[in-house]
Amino acid sequence: MTRNALGTTRAALRLLATGLCCLTAVGCGGAETADVPGAVEAALTAPGNVRVLDSQGAGITLGWNAASADTARYAVWRGDANWSRWSQIASVSSLSYRDTNVSPGATYTYAVRSVDAAGYSSASSNAVMATAGSAPPVSASPFRTRVVSQPVLHSQSTALVQKLASNRPAITAEYGTAVHVASSTDPLCTVTFANAGAWGTPWTEQIRIPVGARATGSTSSDPWGDHWLTVRYNGAQYDLWYFNLWNGTACQKGTARATHGAKYAYPGDLLKPFPGGTGSGSGISVAAGTPTRAELQADAVDHALNLVVTFESGSFKAPAWKADGDCTSGTCVKAGQRFYLPVSDAEVNAIAHPGQRAIARALQRYGAYVTDRTADNNIPIEQGALSLFPWDYAELDQIPWAKMKALKCWDGSSACTE
Repeated sequence: MTRNALGTTRAALRLLATGLCCLTAVGCGGAETADVPGAVEAALTAPGNVRVLDSQGAGITLGWNAASADTARYAVWRGDANWSRWSQIASVSSLSYRDTNVSPGATYTYAVRSVDAAGYSSASSNAVMATAGSAPPVSASPFRTRVVSQPVLHSQSTALVQKLASNRPAITAEYGTAVHVASSTDPLCTVTFANAGAWGTPWTEQIRIPVGARATGSTSSDPWGDHWLTVRYNGAQYDLWYFNLWNGTACQKGTARATHGAKYAYPGDLLKPFPGGTGSGSGISVAAGTPTRAELQADAVDHALNLVVTFESGSFKAPAWKADGDCTSGTCVKAGQRFYLPVSDAEVNAIAHPGQRAIARALQRYGAYVTDRTADNNIPIEQGALSLFPWDYAELDQIPWAKMKALKCWDGSSACTE
């Protein structure tokens, strides 16, 4: 949601000084007041295209375009969900900022001003609204639950791990997703999810999709391969899968056709969607276990990961609610199977590559769930995190995969069927 906030002019300041007008987020006569961070310099342009880059986990990440050449820093302002109670929360020189002083599930509004060396400020940028990611209660979300001490292992743990380690997993953004947060001003797109059968019945949904939103995989008009796009808006998350259908744009002339997709409550555990669609092969949202760039950079992936494997069977176990694997002989694994990496903190800290270290730490604390099948074992990551690795499908060769263990039940108990 965008809105002009904190904007003012020299004339408004003069009126304010003489008591003829109040300075507000919407001009004189409005109700949303904000303190002015210094005098306004008319020649100083405001930052452009302030946007929400990420709102998962314990923070909200903002980004914006550069302002005037004489900008020395950027003042980040935050308001409440009613576009009021504005206060400056940061002063930075970069074109992004992550607000970690947030409450899960709370909604905030943000705007940015450019500031020159003398302390003069520009008018406000556009303002955006974001809701901080809400981690569900530990007991309600398998992806947010740490692996218990000494969990009960799967009777075939050794064989399953050997199968996993023999085809060492790689990272992939193609099987991950590109997460976008939409606003009320973004175009409304009528999306038809065309594929029936195991993926659900054909259905249509109107979704606001940000202009320029890109799916994973090819950024050209090449339709072939996997292309995932996740859009969050107004209490919902939409997962769109354009398998062999991507045409270079998420929405063309107000319509789009996806192979399949799903609508989930957001914030939420992202395990099972509303009736009509489905997420990954396991039914779980592709975004449930996909680490973001911010999480990997901060070495703070506070959830389990998705694990996409070659040897998934057609059976499933909790937290999965379906499966699309085709392994029928030899060592096969059910959708929903949880693995983890029982190594010491010292072993994780010794991993040289920061991205691989962050993934290993997540595997150590939260593990990974089998959520889909593919031609090679991999760990999906968010599209924006790809630049942290040498290339898409870069092998995770610093993680000791042979030390992984397979749990009998996702919660570490024995109270389930293997």
